[in-house]
Amino acid sequence: MSNSKLTPGQKIERKHMLQNLKGKRFGMASNGRNTVCVLRTGPTSGVFAVSVMGVTEQKFRRKVGEYHALERLHSGESSALALETTAPFETAEEKSAYLEARAAEIADVLG
Repeated sequence: MSNSKLTPGQKIERKHMLQNLKGKRFGMASNGRNTVCVLRTGPTSGVFAVSVMGVTEQKFRRKVGEYHALERLHSGESSALALETTAPFETAEEKSAYLEARAAEIADVLG
């Protein structure tokens, strides 16, 4: 059985990746097994990256999943995603909540 944790360097890298996404239209969600990052790239398009907890892991660790999904997103290991227009969403919080909801939907579909 495995019990992966982030190294000190990975913790710093995770923080930097999150800082690089500040101000961008981005959402992330975890469901206890999968972590999904969604980044809007256009008015009705985006990309998403996924991290799935390994079958040998003893415990789900949200930050480990976030690190791997963010790393995949930043390295281009992502897939295209159709999104609704941003027009119905007035505030940054509403826009972020929509992307987080899409990320949660993908995580749930994956299992």
